[in-house]
Parts: sequence; C-alpha cells; structure tokens
Amino acid sequence: MLQTENLQFYYRKKDQHFRFPDIALKEKQKLLILGESGIGKTTLLHLIAGLIKPKTGTITINNVKINELKQSQLDAFRGEQIGLIFQKN
Repeated sequence: MLQTENLQFYYRKKDQHFRFPDIALKEKQKLLILGESGIGKTTLLHLIAGLIKPKTGTITINNVKINELKQSQLDAFRGEQIGLIFQKN
C-alpha cells in the first residue's frame, strides 16, 4: 500500500516548488508516472523512497509513515520494503 497526502517539495538552489497529487494505491495496484522533463517525476520517486524529505505532507507505505521515521529506521525500512534502480545519464 502506498499513500501520499499534501506532498510538496522545494529546491532552494533552483527555486523550484513541486506539489504532487495525492496517491492512494492498494496492494498490487500499479502507477505509471509520465511527463516532460523537469516536472518532478524523479523528485516524487525520491520522496516515496525516503531519499529526500518533503516540505509538507505524508508518505505512507504499508501503514508506516516513512517521513516520521528516524534515519536509521528509514534506512532499515528502505532496505526491506523499497527497491530502486537508478537510470544512467
């Protein structure tokens, strides 16, 4: 299960502000993220993976609010629950 609510992120150096739609995925549901370069697709994935923290909002994965976890707890959770494959540039 994945749920996001009121998710926002701000890049100070680039002066970019992203607001993301709420997501509510049940087990085994899928989500396809499409869009032009620079609209926040990678930022959203980094937020969901707990690699960066949101300015506002919550991210819940399997009933765990990951943005409320301590860093060591988040690292352990990510290792057990999240898989990422980064793209090559």
